[in-house]
Amino acid sequence: MLTQVRFPSPPQPWQWGFQEVCRRAGDFALVGAVAMLQLDANGVCRDSRITIFGAGGTPLRMRTAEGILEGSQVDAGVRQQAAEAVSQALDPISDIHASAEYRKDVGGVMARRALEQALAASPVNP
Repeated sequence: MLTQVRFPSPPQPWQWGFQEVCRRAGDFALVGAVAMLQLDANGVCRDSRITIFGAGGTPLRMRTAEGILEGSQVDAGVRQQAAEAVSQALDPISDIHASAEYRKDVGGVMARRALEQALAASPVNP
């Protein structure tokens, strides 16, 4: 029986964003994204995480999109490049709720919106 799990706090604060599309509030997401950013004092991305969920059986980490962000100012052009990388990397499922094409396109949009939300958020040290 598992009684406790401990995760070490990261040494630097993160900014994060969460976006999802679902049919009704409280439903499972058709597709969604979580974005986390560590920015230095000049606004340059030092570390990032982007995870897409609802597009397959498990959440998917978008490492190519993360690589686009790291070392750059996360401006609109960079966010769009990262979103396109997410859409290209996804190979989602189709079901009665959404087609694979829909999830592929919207996955990139959710990633971009999660990045925008992360940039607007105050840094937190979880």
